[in-house]
Amino acid sequence: MPAEPPAAFVVHRLPGRLRLRIEGKRGDRAWFDDAATTLAMLAGVEEVAASARTSSIKLRHSRPAEDVLAAAAGRGLFTLVDADGGEGSAAERLRAAAGGFTASEGLAAVLTVAALRQVLRGQILPPAVTLLAYAATVLATRDRQSTSSDDAPVDSQPGSGSPPPT
Repeated sequence: MPAEPPAAFVVHRLPGRLRLRIEGKRGDRAWFDDAATTLAMLAGVEEVAASARTSSIKLRHSRPAEDVLAAAAGRGLFTLVDADGGEGSAAERLRAAAGGFTASEGLAAVLTVAALRQVLRGQILPPAVTLLAYAATVLATRDRQSTSSDDAPVDSQPGSGSPPPT
């Protein structure tokens, strides 16, 4: 009777990238080496990095993540489960628990409240204006990153991409 495949859950997901955790195989270098070899042969998988020490597998892929995960599960590598019975990745569950707010939105809110406190204390120019400027910068950076990450290709090779400005 074949052994039951270990449970795996998605820890992190971005377009073109996945990180899986397989706690039941922590420290099993042979299993992670075999899993990396098998995953690398799947259609659409471009790069695989497996670590027995952290019990994780990082995948770069060009096909939909669901297709890659289904193919891996179909090969008997693992059974995909939710980390704690919730839906989605850990980041998606955290965002849902926070009412849909991201960390940058929370930081902007804290900076805005601090600015209002400074206004109430009569310290408008340096402290309050500076805090509001920081809040606006955080939100603008977040908007820029979410816009560019939706369209940008994922490239984890150092030195690739456009050259630095001169």
